[in-house]
Amino acid sequence: MLSIASTLIWRLAATAALLGLIACSPKNQTVEGLNKAITELAKPAGSWHAVVTSLEKSLSPEGKMLIGADLERLMQNGLASSPPDGRCDANLIRDRMRQELSRMRVKLDPSKSPMPAPLMAPVVCEPVPAIYELDRCVRVIELYGHALDADAIAVTVKRNDGQIRQVDGQFAGTSGGLLTLDASSLRLSEDDAQILVLSKESRTTIALIEVAAPAKPPPVTVLPAAVRTIEEVVVRVDGRTFGENRGVTYGRKCTPGFHRSECSVRQLNGTGQCEPTWIEPGNESDCRCRVQFRLPAFESVDCRVKLTERANLREQPAPKKVVCG
Repeated sequence: MLSIASTLIWRLAATAALLGLIACSPKNQTVEGLNKAITELAKPAGSWHAVVTSLEKSLSPEGKMLIGADLERLMQNGLASSPPDGRCDANLIRDRMRQELSRMRVKLDPSKSPMPAPLMAPVVCEPVPAIYELDRCVRVIELYGHALDADAIAVTVKRNDGQIRQVDGQFAGTSGGLLTLDASSLRLSEDDAQILVLSKESRTTIALIEVAAPAKPPPVTVLPAAVRTIEEVVVRVDGRTFGENRGVTYGRKCTPGFHRSECSVRQLNGTGQCEPTWIEPGNESDCRCRVQFRLPAFESVDCRVKLTERANLREQPAPKKVVCG
């Protein structure tokens, strides 16, 4: 009987020792540390930096092998996003830290998880630049946030007419707190109004970047086209015995790049009439003018005849549409 009792006591002691070893295993210690950190981060005043730093210091060498690299990555992402130099709200960062630690906890011991592993929806805290200026055509758009995964994000462009243009957004950088978008792949122009960054799963907009049209050039002052004289003469005509009614042609074809401007006749003295008319009234490139002289008998008249041509106005070419990319 004593032998049986001794055997039972020995077995109970061995079981207790085994349970103690299990409870003190590096994995269980790490899980307990995660549980404590998750609880602290649930408090509104919890400092994510202090909690994660304390957890990191409490890890055994074996615990660091289990989650040390994940904690380091988590710390770096949090620091990059934190105010004042970062671009994300402190409460958002704390909630994201709690979610990340919970995922680590589930990974280590799925059977005793304090909360289910949440699906990390991507969040963009701030795009840089927030307004895309077509005057500058920057090559890269930076997206700062959390759970940013290039495979989980889509990019569209909304046109000024309201139509949505699908684009193949090309991302670079590591997933997590920062992704960079190759803006040249968007082929932005004055027809576009907004860049929309979407979550592929929910199709909700997680970032909106306005597209600013280039500054309009100042209005061009059109100077009067150059005018030059083709011919200027003073003509004296005598009426003789029976008077005079005679037409005389002056000028020539207009110079290439010019059109007729004026055929003026000024009577200097004498009686009679000097009346000008264009040879081809409907042809602006014909600078010939006929002056009809009419005088009574025995009278004379002096007239100054002047023909001018004006340079053609050059058509202003339509401004080229700005396209970035």
